[in-house]
Amino acid sequence: MEQTTLDRIKNQIIDWLKIGKFFKYKEENFITENENCIKATLYTDTNKYIITAKENYLGCTSTSRKQRAGENWFRGNDLGDGPFSKETWIKILSDILTYELVDIKSK
Repeated sequence: MEQTTLDRIKNQIIDWLKIGKFFKYKEENFITENENCIKATLYTDTNKYIITAKENYLGCTSTSRKQRAGENWFRGNDLGDGPFSKETWIKILSDILTYELVDIKSK
């Protein structure tokens, strides 16, 4: 059976997540798909990242999983996006890493 474009996109996302044993979970726990896109949802302690992939597009958004004191909403941001390519993938991973880093308070 011939793979569809979405099947190839899904397989590429899974392969990219396996680099360096980055991801060890079953795909049904983090991959969803509909008729025109694949979404991979990743969680850290404080944030949720949704990577959206289509034939000519790859992008990521972040949403805070915890509200800040005094706020009744969850903060979010658009992270890297662009054509479906390894370069865009690396930009997304870099943005996720940057988003997760915290400032070191000087003494």
